[in-house]
Amino acid sequence: MTELLALLHSTIQNRKAEAAYLGYSAKGYFNIRQLIERGESLHPRVEAHLRLKASLIASRNKEAPFVTDPLYRTARNQGRVQFKAAWKKIKKLLGDGQDFKSIHAILMGEGHLTISYPVFCRYLAKARQGEIITEKKPAKAVPLNSGVSTRGPCKAPPTPSKPEAFEPFSLDKTKTLADLA
Repeated sequence: MTELLALLHSTIQNRKAEAAYLGYSAKGYFNIRQLIERGESLHPRVEAHLRLKASLIASRNKEAPFVTDPLYRTARNQGRVQFKAAWKKIKKLLGDGQDFKSIHAILMGEGHLTISYPVFCRYLAKARQGEIITEKKPAKAVPLNSGVSTRGPCKAPPTPSKPEAFEPFSLDKTKTLADLA
């Protein structure tokens, strides 16, 4: 495990950025490093997560810059699109009894997702409530030249009515206010 930490540090070169890349707080990552340096065993899920992240770093394109900048963002809604595309696989893994963390790690490792684990959990909760993934029936297609209108029967536009005749207003300056009452 020490070689994994060395690879991570040689690539990122900043402990805080390493913690953010792994999805841990600075204190949590510090505790993991302390356990590794003392030679103690890690939780199997933490160890698998570290190995997965190290393999992603090792397999990346060396010419491309390694992006750990917290201001770097993917295109808006790209994560939701990726989540929707992987929904069938997510449902299958949930049916197989996988927990959320391992599903996220599997999809990240296969390159299906680039979103963080908290965002993945939020999308998963919304998908289970039916807010993100809605299984709609496709609309019935009507051939273009079938003669069937999708708007219903054609109605003639209403004819404008003639305005009522009115008397023009004339101002008689000889009348007083008392005459009008």
